Amino acid sequence: MRLLSMLHGSSSHRRKGALIDSLFDIDHAQKTSKITSQQPTLGAPGHFLGSSINTAEIVITLQDNSALALGTYLGGSIALYLISITDKDGLLLTDAPRTEVFPRFLYESVEHGPNEGRQRQCHVHQMLEDKRGLLYAPDLGSDRVWILRRDKMNFEICDWLLCPRGTGSRHAVLTPDGLETIMYVIGELSHTVVAFDLSTPPAEAIQPIDDFAPNIIPPTVHPDHQFMIDSADICLHPTIPNVLYVSNRWERHIAQRDPHLKNVPEELPPGDDVAIILLSSDGRKVENMKHVRTNVDVIRGMRLNEDGKFVVVVVGQEGGGVEILMDQWGERRRVDARGRLE
Repeated sequence: MRLLSMLHGSSSHRRKGALIDSLFDIDHAQKTSKITSQQPTLGAPGHFLGSSINTAEIVITLQDNSALALGTYLGGSIALYLISITDKDGLLLTDAPRTEVFPRFLYESVEHGPNEGRQRQCHVHQMLEDKRGLLYAPDLGSDRVWILRRDKMNFEICDWLLCPRGTGSRHAVLTPDGLETIMYVIGELSHTVVAFDLSTPPAEAIQPIDDFAPNIIPPTVHPDHQFMIDSADICLHPTIPNVLYVSNRWERHIAQRDPHLKNVPEELPPGDDVAIILLSSDGRKVENMKHVRTNVDVIRGMRLNEDGKFVVVVVGQEGGGVEILMDQWGERRRVDARGRLE
């Protein structure tokens, strides 16, 4: 099975003291890659906003194909990069200067957030765009999801979603109901999912939906050890809109991350855990939650196939490995080093 034939991606590196972000093509058939265009960034770009231009490419653009939206984790900024798309060259970054917004750090007056080590500045971790063209930027440092209104290459923060203190807003997902009425946000630091009602026009400091904050840490982890685990990705099932998938990571490394912890199990799990949350029909309550154990160590990516054929695909940071956690037959399958299903 060939997973991808041609991939457009990005990477960040230093060149003469400046951080450079590059677009590149990876041709798996020819086992080659090439840089197609470059522009400077403020460092550690978290996530581009992505959409497919055609079936052969995964291209990361705004829905009108005019620009790339980029959040920088270290730079604490949100930027737009003008692009050009042609049949000959595909997607390229232009030489036009980027447009950049710097959100105000919520905890500036007290120097840091509830998590002193992780919340000392804005850390924009993801970019999303809804069907109205509004941009959303989860900010781990400020416990907010910034909402930005855009007019071509000009944009500004107009509102925000206010997560509970110490949430560490990492990733978010919009309900695929055509109206995008609810956004679910996973807190990397709190390990809870927070939900927001977006059915009304944006307003300043939108509060979470009451009584919705499921903790997705597996019950096998002692409460005193939970702060050594990070929550990571959140996805909605593509064809069953009231099912959420949320991943955890670092469970096998609790003792390594804090050698002073007591009563850490010596027998390690085979891999990290994915929580599956069954929501009520209106998406505002949790009906049930179960946990599925993977064989992947430190989950760094999780995706769902658009047609639901492959429900959860996870990628491991430590030791590599790709696992199709569940497919349409309810089976667990792995992908070998050559991209073939085992």
